[in-house]
Amino acid sequence: MTFIHFDGEKVEFQIEKGDTLLDVLLLGQDKVWGANRSILSIKVADEEVDPLTEEHLKTVLVEDKDIHLELSEPGEEPTLEKTIDEGIAYLSLLLENLEELAERIRNPEHAAVAQTDFKNTLEGLATILDLVKLIQGHPKCTADMQEQIESLVNEFLEILQESNESQEAGDPSMVGDLIEFEFTEMVEQLRDVLQIFRETF
Repeated sequence: MTFIHFDGEKVEFQIEKGDTLLDVLLLGQDKVWGANRSILSIKVADEEVDPLTEEHLKTVLVEDKDIHLELSEPGEEPTLEKTIDEGIAYLSLLLENLEELAERIRNPEHAAVAQTDFKNTLEGLATILDLVKLIQGHPKCTADMQEQIESLVNEFLEILQESNESQEAGDPSMVGDLIEFEFTEMVEQLRDVLQIFRETF
């Protein structure tokens, strides 16, 4: 039998031969203590486990051993309202910087660093789009807002394709124009959608 001890509790885990400490911890996180707690320290059969890296945890076999965990206090579960507020704040900050990013993209002296910043911007916008798609399926999302979100997602994909084609063609001026005008307008609309939906709470 394999047992995990934490918070004064003792939980039995049914494991298979060859299961590692990582396997058991992932199962425990999913079924028992939750993803909002971090593991501070681990002992297996009274031996301290160090380092707490995924690679090392994969090497520790735990069949018929006692595992003692020290866990952090539960973190605050993110709410949809808080996530939306963070999204609005991110888009507002982004709007303040898009024009300057466009100028740096156009400038050969700063283009390399600006391209990296642009890539980070696209990743941030992709996260926001995931958020608005989540909102799209929310009961409080009206039919009009659902259509607007669908339109914005399609618009983002079209602008992204245009920017990729411009980059491949070696046309930083066009990329800069897309950022300054097309992206700016889309970001403003995304922020408007989040703000309108936030008011429904």
